[in-house]
Amino acid sequence: MSSSQSQFSDEELRFLVESLDSSSKAAVRKVVNKLVAAAAGGREVPEILRKALAHERERIRWGAAYALGQIPNALEPSALAALFEAIASADGDVRWAAAELIVRLGRTHRENVRARILSSHEQGADEARKMALYIARDLDFRDREMLALAARSLRSEVTGVRLAALSLLGRVDAPTELSLQAVIRCLESDPDLGVRRASALMLGRCAGACAAAAAALARAMRSQADPSLRRAAAQALTKLGHQR
Repeated sequence: MSSSQSQFSDEELRFLVESLDSSSKAAVRKVVNKLVAAAAGGREVPEILRKALAHERERIRWGAAYALGQIPNALEPSALAALFEAIASADGDVRWAAAELIVRLGRTHRENVRARILSSHEQGADEARKMALYIARDLDFRDREMLALAARSLRSEVTGVRLAALSLLGRVDAPTELSLQAVIRCLESDPDLGVRRASALMLGRCAGACAAAAAALARAMRSQADPSLRRAAAQALTKLGHQR
């Protein structure tokens, strides 16, 4: 680190934190790099950034959480509020970067992340609900409460949320009856063909799929007009046959 970076005054560090409010991603990255360098030089940057997690401006809250994620061992559950706020961002880069940091936190603070997904999911924005389901998938949350949340999410009006719910349910070897019935409904009547195909493939990956699931796949293979959906249903039935 250069001597100038190691000698930031408190006022200069506060100015850097305020500069996280920039709308330019390149500018924010430069600021974060300076903060990371200052932290490596022994400055109490993590403490300053943790205070900024409660800043009145959203971009600064996100920038502080992101910067903490770049400083070794600095990211803590105190950043979760800002990170969950960021997964609702209209900026896809911000959403996925925040999700990655939440998954990282979830590996060591699983219950903190799990509880926040469950508590915030019902009132969250569409993008946030979608991203929370992908986070649950990546952290391999398979408890009944999380599976019930995924099943409810299959009733969302937002295609992306339904696909994210299917991606989570697809990780489960023995889904609940509730979730299986919800997936079957998607297979048979979802307005989006992509969701219907994903539903078929999810059922094929499920060793615990019930007779009703196999029957629904057989009907889809015979009656659906979309060739790709018929292929997905046939592929799923083949997998289930191999499993039995």
